[in-house]
Formats: sequence, structure tokens, C-alpha cells
Amino acid sequence: MTKGKSKKKIVLFLLAIVLAIGGSGSYLYLQNKQAETETVARERQYTAQMGEITVGIDAEGKISLLQKSLPLSKGVVIKDFTVSVGDVVKKGDKVANIDQEVIQSILNELQDKKNSAVANLENVEDDNNSDTSRDTVTLAQNKLDAVKKEVADVKNLLEAPTLYANTDGIVLDIIAQKGVAIAMDPVKIIGDAGNPEIIVPIEGTNINDVEVMQKVKFTTGAYPSQTFTGVVKHKKLVPNSEGKYDVTLTVDQTDAKFQQGMSVAVTLIVQQKKDILTLSNKAITLTDGKQFVKMRDENGALKDVEITTGFSDGRVSEVVSGLKDGDLIIVEDAV
Repeated sequence: MTKGKSKKKIVLFLLAIVLAIGGSGSYLYLQNKQAETETVARERQYTAQMGEITVGIDAEGKISLLQKSLPLSKGVVIKDFTVSVGDVVKKGDKVANIDQEVIQSILNELQDKKNSAVANLENVEDDNNSDTSRDTVTLAQNKLDAVKKEVADVKNLLEAPTLYANTDGIVLDIIAQKGVAIAMDPVKIIGDAGNPEIIVPIEGTNINDVEVMQKVKFTTGAYPSQTFTGVVKHKKLVPNSEGKYDVTLTVDQTDAKFQQGMSVAVTLIVQQKKDILTLSNKAITLTDGKQFVKMRDENGALKDVEITTGFSDGRVSEVVSGLKDGDLIIVEDAV
């Protein structure tokens, strides 16, 4: 009797296990099926806020420092340079030394030229009775004055045989060569850091939308958190080697230090509206020709709100009515 009862208990126990496993399997199956049929909503939020919208021509450009040359009034020989290409200089900094022996030779030639001019003036002054003679005297005097000025300039070089930077900036190029006689060509080209410009190649399809004095804004990696402004200075109507049209921009006053060749991202402004209520176009839906956004009511439930939009750049729109600054817009994405 006891043995029969034990067998019966074992059978019941195994049956309970089977039922438990079957029940669990059924539960998991139903849960999986429910998960397959249910749609989970993920929310994104957009804020209506005051800002600006700009429509323009986007392009890439390069900083170009306004160039100033350092010329000589007389042919000389550079003894040595004290700066190199790429060096930063201040106005008045020493940039080169001139060979004094060459200066002395030039001075000797000018002294001979001056003596000849003096003799010529004395000769023509002996015959000054006619109008023609008076004109000849004036011409001879002007030539003598010009030679005297040249003599004075070369004497100054001999007393201080040094060239100095004529502006703050960066040495962009050195045209003269050490030990080689030069005439009046610039010894150095100095980029004026205080007057940066931007050269922007523009596609032919957009060049007719560019006008002198058109406003621009730009950014550069050297100052990632800042936006700078400027205007169009001039545009070329002959394409460059790449088939684009070079447009030169001036930069509005700024404390930023731009360097030659810096890359910039430019927007030439065609139309712009500032101090307007803006909203991402991703938050706006169109139903029966009307525009709507979703917001939560005082109970937290979603509701449709009709709005009216105005100016847009294709990504952000001006909100003319229906919202106020700071309103939170909800967009539901099915996952």
C-alpha cells in the first residue's frame, strides 16, 4: 500500500513539472507575439526659439593677407636678411642689411651726376634773355633738385644701411637675393595681418547672384565657436583654371588673428531674417494643406496645434503664429 502511494506521488509530481513547463512556454510565446504586434513610440523634442534664418551661397575659401611691398629707391645689393618667409614682423623691425660698398659706389656716381647738373645750370643761366632760355633754366634746376634728392637718399642709406618693415604682418615672399644687385623691385612682400581678405571660388551658376557690398558670414577651424562677417569687395567675371569665378571678400573688424592660407567656410547672404521665432522643419507636419505640430496639454496628453510659417531655408522655418518662444514640440517615431 505504501509502495503504491509513492508511485502515485511521483506521477503527480512529474505531471506538475510538465504543466509548469508548458505554462511557462505558453506565457513566453504569448509575450513574444505581443511584442511583435505592439509598436513602441520613441519621442524626439524640438524647441521653438528666437533666432535667424539665412539663405545664401555656401562656398569654401582661403584667407589672403593684404600685401605690401618693401621697395628701394635705388639699386643696391643685399648683404644679408634678418627674417625669413613666414616670420611675423612689426612695423620698424629690421629685415635686411645693405652692402655699404655698393652704396658708396652709387653715391660716387650720383656726385658726378650732381656736378654735371650744376655745370649745366650755370651754362643755361648765362643765356636767360628769352622765354625759351627761362624755360631751359627751370628744366635744368628741376634736374639738379632731383639729383640732390637722390644723393640725400643714398647718403641716408649709407649712414643706416638697413631695411625696416613698413607694416605689421607676415613675410610672404622675398624677391631679392643676397649678393645680387637689384633695382627698384620690392625686396620683400609683407602680408598685413590687420587687413585680411578672403578669396572664394564661386560656381558659374551662382556668380550672377553675387554683388559688390553683399554681406557675408564665415567660420574657420581656428575659431570654431565664432562666426565672422564681411562684405564682397569685387568679383572676377573671367573663370580661373578650375572654371570658377574668384570673389574677394573683406573682413569686418575683429580681434581674431587670421593667417595666410587659412581655410574658411563662407555663406554669401542672399536673403536673411533676424530676431524671428524659428522651428525645425522636422517638427512640422502637413495635413489637408494646413501645418501642425504636436504638444502636450496640461495633463500630459499629446495634442495637435495648428501653426503658420513664413520664411524658410529648407531646414528651419519662421513661425508666424501658433507658438511662442520656448514651446516644446514632440515628434513620435515608430520603432
